[in-house]
Amino acid sequence: LQLEVDRLHAEKLKLQGDGAQLRQQMEVVLQSFKTEKAAIRQAGKEREQQWDSEKSALELRIVDLNKRVADTEAVYAEVQRQKDEADRAAKAKLSDLKEDIKS
Repeated sequence: LQLEVDRLHAEKLKLQGDGAQLRQQMEVVLQSFKTEKAAIRQAGKEREQQWDSEKSALELRIVDLNKRVADTEAVYAEVQRQKDEADRAAKAKLSDLKEDIKS
């Protein structure tokens, strides 16, 4: 009977040791998980900041491009006005020349 008690006691000690070892392994895995989770969270924050920065830069480019388009349209309208004015003047001069030729 004592041998059985000693064997059971030895098995109990072995299981306690195995349990402690498993708890240590579980703690290592848990710490690794926490570290990885924190790294992923930080990377996400950094990526979000990068996206915000890129978005701001693109918004500034859009504003600049819209201004350039408006400026270009204004120049085009002025050139078109001058062309129309020159066309009218040329037509008037041609008409005057035709009148001079007839007379």
